[in-house]
Amino acid sequence: MFIKFKNHLSMSMVNSLLERFDTSFDKPLHDIIDINVYSEKLSLHAHFIIAYDEKEIIGFVAYYMNKEGQYAYIPLIAVHKERRRRGVGHLMLSRLWEFLPVEIDKVRLVVKEGNISAQLFYKREGF
Repeated sequence: MFIKFKNHLSMSMVNSLLERFDTSFDKPLHDIIDINVYSEKLSLHAHFIIAYDEKEIIGFVAYYMNKEGQYAYIPLIAVHKERRRRGVGHLMLSRLWEFLPVEIDKVRLVVKEGNISAQLFYKREGF
């Protein structure tokens, strides 16, 4: 497994990524958001940490820096269901800290109240 940092991705690349991971969430993304609209927003503003195995993308973190440069915000972390509990999410978050500017010392995120597996993951990661 290897990790890459991508400063920005094209809208079509983000759209492809969101569609690929659509069912990797407790509730499919397309039931929560308009994937096309959200792809445009992410392509304009987000940075990405992407995890690969030898041939395919197995996970990603999308994040923003707030306008004042005081913290990073994570709207999405996704890992293919069959790749969970193998350290992919942990490795991506570890690499995120390496790519953040030195002045950023906080990362914020929001987790849905009923998403217990995500809550437990973030707790293990120190959130």
